[in-house]
Amino acid sequence: MAEDFHKFITGNRAPKLPNLTYSVLALGDKSYKYFCKTGEDIDAGCKAAGAFRLTPLVKCDVDYEESAEIWMNNFLLNLTPVQSLTAAPSAITTAAEISKEAAAQNYSEFSKKNPYMATVLEKVKITGHDSDKEVFHLELSLEASGITYEPGDAVGIFTKNPELLVNQIIEKTGFNPEQKVDIKVGEVSLFDALTFHLEITILTFDILQKYFERTQNKELEKLMRDDKLLDEYLYGHDVLDLLEDFPFDWNINKFVEILRPLPARLYSISSSMESVGEEVHATVSVVRYERKNRLRTGACSSHLADSIEIDDQIPIYIEKNPLFKLPANGSKIIMVGAGTGIAPYRAFMQERESRGIEGKSWLFFGDRRFNADFLYQIEWQKLLKSKHLEKMEVAFSRDQEEKIYVQHKLLENQKEVYKWIEEGAYFYLCGDMRNMAKDVNKTLLQIIQNEGGISAEKATEYVKKLKKEKRFQSDVY
Repeated sequence: MAEDFHKFITGNRAPKLPNLTYSVLALGDKSYKYFCKTGEDIDAGCKAAGAFRLTPLVKCDVDYEESAEIWMNNFLLNLTPVQSLTAAPSAITTAAEISKEAAAQNYSEFSKKNPYMATVLEKVKITGHDSDKEVFHLELSLEASGITYEPGDAVGIFTKNPELLVNQIIEKTGFNPEQKVDIKVGEVSLFDALTFHLEITILTFDILQKYFERTQNKELEKLMRDDKLLDEYLYGHDVLDLLEDFPFDWNINKFVEILRPLPARLYSISSSMESVGEEVHATVSVVRYERKNRLRTGACSSHLADSIEIDDQIPIYIEKNPLFKLPANGSKIIMVGAGTGIAPYRAFMQERESRGIEGKSWLFFGDRRFNADFLYQIEWQKLLKSKHLEKMEVAFSRDQEEKIYVQHKLLENQKEVYKWIEEGAYFYLCGDMRNMAKDVNKTLLQIIQNEGGISAEKATEYVKKLKKEKRFQSDVY
């Protein structure tokens, strides 16, 4: 949504803005090399146009709340004198008053800072015995919590790191696991810091940067300068790999300083409160793979699969997602997803069924094998039979010699897909960002070009218009 503004403010045609007062809060993720680059560009663009920067640029990682609150308070405090030049005293709202009002509007007893301990009501493996994937369906109680959510939102689940990896890191460094270290939450043992508080299963560019700053390792520097090698290393390696591949005699506190806090893991909610009441459902694919003769596991998914049982409690919060929502007017919807990307569409259909909306819905779902990986198969069949789900196309890539994916099914149905979009349908995309999402985006452009009889440039404009109208929404990870 900000693409046109970014291009405008950073381009040669940006106007002079001597009367503009501004401040930029940049939201990003340190997993990416170009952390908060868009925010930096906009800040620099405004400054180059002659605008007055009221407070410095602030860059936020995924745990943005504290930094954002400090930025907002500083911004509002600095804004008040500017207002007072033109406004009567009675018209001036102080920063404290604005912050208090905002807090009152957004108040919720349970939040990311104060998670709710949800009881596990159900835990079912929904992939077959022949599947090479483990996917679990979880049902969590929200009874008497006052927590609400909408289809399209996500549930954040706080977790712990795999104990095996914690012990391997301690063994590799030779540190005393009981030695106290000072981290954001206070002073804790190294074992507890690595188990409950610090990210060790995933590498980010920021960690690599900090690691290099301390070690000055030339091989690591080479890797960081090569975008292809860097992407390959960040995908699937962990902190133990870093210690093994780029050895260094670490001081325990300096080592802890380079690690970022362990964030909660977000899962698309696969239920509607209209249908399930005071519950929230999640669809979790367990991360397990082998690399360098070592089994790797996801911090949250393996914890949920291996250590959490029915009646256990886990800390959760709701992450709102206003950019992935059903149309309020009950318009046609086209839903495209692969694997656990089907989760929010289960919530969508529960919501529409509860509202009595029949038809006008088309699901494209892909996975590996029909017999082992058809997630929520019986539910989809029931929805088709009751006419709440009008159409469904499936693509199981490993059931035949030639791999078939959701984008192939979209192309097979391109005339009708285009017709639905022209008639006002909303197009949703959920799933893997690295491959599936790119392929579906490319296919959608091709369909619009083919069926609309327009150029590639015009097709790109068409899709951009869909996004501006919020008729193309994506939730990719």
